[in-house]
Amino acid sequence: MPPQRTPGTLSRTLAILGFLILLVIVVWGLAHIATLSSPWFSSLFRQPSPTTPTTIIIKEPIKTTPSPQPQKTEVTHSSPADLRVQIIFATVDSYGNGTVQFDIANIGGSPSGTYYFEAKLPTQMGYQYSSPLQASLNPGDHVQNTLNFSQSVSGAVSITVDPQNLVREANEINNFASQQLQFQNRYGY
Repeated sequence: MPPQRTPGTLSRTLAILGFLILLVIVVWGLAHIATLSSPWFSSLFRQPSPTTPTTIIIKEPIKTTPSPQPQKTEVTHSSPADLRVQIIFATVDSYGNGTVQFDIANIGGSPSGTYYFEAKLPTQMGYQYSSPLQASLNPGDHVQNTLNFSQSVSGAVSITVDPQNLVREANEINNFASQQLQFQNRYGY
């Protein structure tokens, strides 16, 4: 003899099935929201570890040969060197990878001698790059440098050539250049 069905069995079965479908949709929605907001949530609770260094990738400066027709000012060879820095461009992508390209030139009348430069980069932990010893620039010579870095934040990138004033120069005022970077990540904040 077949099992007896009560009048409410079908409606209870449909109610349970509907509840299970609703439960699956809610769980799927919560999982989707969690994956979209995980960078935001992790940034709220993440504390940098003092033993784990911030990962910053910096390429060594790319040196170019002096321009075929150097820009020389009409000065006597006895006048001192004059190192000048200019930022060509500074950008940051939506993943926090930044690039700054800058030009260092000797616009004075004597060779510069060896020198250093420093770059302050706007990163999550702040980063100051100190260059290795740079080759002397003759009057009218210049070199273009490119630094790539990660973990950018909004702020200023600044370059200082001869930060310790070791090079005898005609003008120290043009040894600094700065440009503001505005970082907006791929999530729009």
